[in-house]
Amino acid sequence: MTDSFDKQRVEPFEKEIGSPATKEEAWEDIFEAGETGTLPFATTDTYLDAYRVQSEDENKKILAFKLGVEEYALDILEVKEILRFQPPTFVPRTKPFVLGVISIRGEVLPILDLKHRMGLGQTKITEKTRILIVERRDERFGLTVDAITSVEDLSRTDIESSPHVRSTQEEGFVEGIGRRGERILILVRVTEVLNFGSAAELEKT
Repeated sequence: MTDSFDKQRVEPFEKEIGSPATKEEAWEDIFEAGETGTLPFATTDTYLDAYRVQSEDENKKILAFKLGVEEYALDILEVKEILRFQPPTFVPRTKPFVLGVISIRGEVLPILDLKHRMGLGQTKITEKTRILIVERRDERFGLTVDAITSVEDLSRTDIESSPHVRSTQEEGFVEGIGRRGERILILVRVTEVLNFGSAAELEKT
């Protein structure tokens, strides 16, 4: 991504952005919003579209985000939307990692605390908190993250298999370890995060 861009050219996030270059600039503003929480936006389908086509080489494009002090990442193709955090409606008798449900364009989505789901403690909601919308078959779920940090390209040589040094609970959710210079990115296996049956089965047993 370019380090310099003109913020005046970026339209509000609810509007359609025309060229891919402008979408890239919009991504830069999204990351600044992750740091400052000053930009009001609801969804970012339009901006994710610019990154949905993987390159023809062996690179993998990922969305990096914070859970606590560590950086995690998802394959960009698995992220359908990004939402600014909105308080979910609590649903009684659900799993401890379920924060509740929200309504997006008439669709009711369960919101999961990703940090809690991975055994890392509960998320503290701040102005940087975002909800990543992911899909499993025909069901959509929201995953809370502490902040979005960047979009990165990783080659196969940048990715190592998951080391067996993490907690048993967290290990099953880790697909591998990505390296970008001095940065370490923990790649999340979203299929395991969502491996709890149907949305209806989120109720406590």
